Amino acid sequence: MNQNLARKRVALLSIFGLVVSLMFMLTAQSASAITWPQPIADTYPHQVYTHGDGSVTLAECASQSYTNKTVRTLNPAGDVTNNVAKSTASDQWQTSGCEGKAAAAKDGTFYAQRYKYTAGYQDIELAAYKNNVVLWSAAVQICSSGSLTGDPRWVTVGTDGDIYAVMAGQCASPDKLVGFSASDGSIKFSISLNNDVYNQPYYWPLLNVYSGGLTMLDGTTLRYFNYDGSTAGAPADYAFSLAGGESVVATAVGSSGRMYVAISGTTGCSAKTDRIAYHDPSGTSGSTNVLNECVSTSVLRAMPDGGILIQEQGEYPRILRYSSTGVLVYSTALWSVSGYGNVWVAWPQVDAKGNVVIVRSAQEGGSDYDRHTFVSTVSFTGALTPVFDTTAFDTPDTTEVFRYTSGERFGMASGIFYLPICKDTCSIANPVKLYKISITGLTMDYPRSDALSAQTVELNYVALGDSFSSGEGVPGTLGFIDGTDTSTDQCHRSRDAYPMLLDRDSSLNLNLQSFRACSGATTQSMIQGMNTENGQLDSLSQDTEVVTLTIGGNDVDFGNFVAACLVPGTGGCAEGTQVYDSTMYAIDNLLPSLLADAYGAIQTELDGNYDVKVYVVGYPYVVRGHAAQCELTIGTDEQQAAEAITVALNQAIADAVVTLGDQNNRFTYIDPLLSTSPFEGHDWCGMSPYFNGYEPLSYPSQPEVYIGHPNSEGQNAYERLIATVIS
Repeated sequence: MNQNLARKRVALLSIFGLVVSLMFMLTAQSASAITWPQPIADTYPHQVYTHGDGSVTLAECASQSYTNKTVRTLNPAGDVTNNVAKSTASDQWQTSGCEGKAAAAKDGTFYAQRYKYTAGYQDIELAAYKNNVVLWSAAVQICSSGSLTGDPRWVTVGTDGDIYAVMAGQCASPDKLVGFSASDGSIKFSISLNNDVYNQPYYWPLLNVYSGGLTMLDGTTLRYFNYDGSTAGAPADYAFSLAGGESVVATAVGSSGRMYVAISGTTGCSAKTDRIAYHDPSGTSGSTNVLNECVSTSVLRAMPDGGILIQEQGEYPRILRYSSTGVLVYSTALWSVSGYGNVWVAWPQVDAKGNVVIVRSAQEGGSDYDRHTFVSTVSFTGALTPVFDTTAFDTPDTTEVFRYTSGERFGMASGIFYLPICKDTCSIANPVKLYKISITGLTMDYPRSDALSAQTVELNYVALGDSFSSGEGVPGTLGFIDGTDTSTDQCHRSRDAYPMLLDRDSSLNLNLQSFRACSGATTQSMIQGMNTENGQLDSLSQDTEVVTLTIGGNDVDFGNFVAACLVPGTGGCAEGTQVYDSTMYAIDNLLPSLLADAYGAIQTELDGNYDVKVYVVGYPYVVRGHAAQCELTIGTDEQQAAEAITVALNQAIADAVVTLGDQNNRFTYIDPLLSTSPFEGHDWCGMSPYFNGYEPLSYPSQPEVYIGHPNSEGQNAYERLIATVIS
């Protein structure tokens, strides 16, 4: 990959920096509701998952009884890039975003359990979603009868970028630890566990990623694995010693591989925690965090410094932090919030610097009995600082509930905290809304932050342009991407368009953050918007690193010109015809200024982003003046005219890039007409054309709008052409 494209993102952390971030850097700035394109008629809970590329996924964890979108992913610009539909039909796939059953990858891919019923039994898979496409799905058989396939539990993304999960079965057969390739879902390994984990609470992270590989709490035995499933060279297994009647009630693992377990007591502490035990990969073990009282532990959070955060629930909840050596750092009461007593729940989250954010739900006294959600940061000394609450949404003299819908984990990203809230029962009238809260100094949640940062750096990629980039003419077996083939939106984005192919090319390390190319787009509509969509340039940001686009063809009516060449009875396209003259006039006299405006608008959107590369791609020959085999349908004069128009169009585009004179050399023209181009010899008159032509006798009939557009081979040729330049 080009060195000036791959920016190094190295995080340097010192003890001084950690203390400063804990004491001073967590400052609330603002909160605003992200407006969804349509209401989300769901019940709670909704889980929030942040990706390493700045995108965020809101996924439902509820029953099948609602017809809605169960998974939505938004890129940093706020565009909905993934919109997974849900059906009420039991024999259709349902996607579950429950905590522990889903994971967010660095490149915006969302991995989740999905299931359907066949003959009364569940078929269960792990599926990968991105850009409205199911990239792959994989099932692992556990049982020999009934529901055969395993239920994905503790889905996690490794530092190698691959996916790992425990596949738990509803039978006596052993559950399995399974590794999946992120590229295609193929199974890397499958290991039978010694203990049944199906009935364990799935929000306990029994499977974890650490700097050396994987950890798994198998019963009370801590096991370590390499990413190929082997144990060679991995730390030895360790069995936590539990007395009679004791049990593990919560777990946490940090990046070092140290596992903490909360152990319930027996005498006087039944079902409550009285000690915290730990074990390191080095072999060091202990239970130095011995509590002096019974604690109703609900959550453990590993701290970046090796310590542990304990969330106590109950009538008088507290948050306790211990150092790595078992010293109590602070114990902070949580049962009162701004005059609101009776705290119902409290959930903490830790970021990569050790910053702590806590969400609480508390009930008001008096006549209203409102229940509100409160967000606070916790300082190094345990002091609470309010940053956001829902009291401003209150209607006086009315009993209302403003629910936090996510559960134990919520979304944290660089400087941003995501909070899903709904009113009362969460319905069409009171939909779930995602609040984006700015908190200076906040980073991604720990230890997932370390796992994602260790993965290969991917370049944030945005695809702009017209139908040649959207994939018009390549609907595929599943049709165009959801929402782009409706009565109000005919952008016709294809799962097999070259931007999607570039994203799937593992050799390029591109992350398609936003696919905005739209069939019919002109230079003006690319800026201003069309088909009820905002302008495409809204998807550009300071984090954008690669941009591709084809634009200008619709400004000169290139599509109609090509159709006149290919479709009999249209009058043809030879030099001297009206369609030829008008197209050539537009290329010579109108297009240069239109392209200058479009490229200038892109420059403006990317002002200050000096590392981005914008690849302006030309239009290949649809018809050339060299093929005798086409003379019966496309005359020699028309072939020559088509070649002349294509050459002139591409020259105008190339000249506009040069004229732009971008001082940082961010714009590059990619020429599809070169003799070395993958399109060479594959125009409509070639032996194996890469374009849709006029085929009136084909069945099923081909929409006329596809005529002249690249077919699947043509989109693959575009991918190869662009990949050669940017690799």
